[in-house]
Amino acid sequence: MIDAETALLGVIGDPVAESLSPAIQNAALEHLRINAR
Repeated sequence: MIDAETALLGVIGDPVAESLSPAIQNAALEHLRINAR
């Protein structure tokens, strides 16, 4: 859940739409219980 305490992260590159990085990073953040997306 995204709330006022959630850190928002981004991906820079081209083409970003084909990157697996967001899915991998979000899975790791959830596993580590870090409030970030």
